[in-house]
Amino acid sequence: MLCRGKHPTKVRIDFRQIGGQCEIVCQRGLGGVPLLIAIVNVTALNKGFVPLHGSSFVYDRIGVIVTGWAKGGKTEALLAFGDNGAQYVGDEWYC
Repeated sequence: MLCRGKHPTKVRIDFRQIGGQCEIVCQRGLGGVPLLIAIVNVTALNKGFVPLHGSSFVYDRIGVIVTGWAKGGKTEALLAFGDNGAQYVGDEWYC
């Protein structure tokens, strides 16, 4: 049971299913699904994809993807290039 504010909220994750077809059941009122990014990453790896956290933009007609750890400066690089004419593509997870 997870507590959000005054009301407890429940979520059920069958960890034996992670990496394949996984069902996550959440009660109404849950602000976010716990461990969702980790579950998606493990599932992607199991299917032969490498999940990357990154920012992407086009600068001088060249597509650029900057990847790395959380809080590593990817968004800041995107914003700095944006100040110099780069076009925004995305800023999240890629597979």
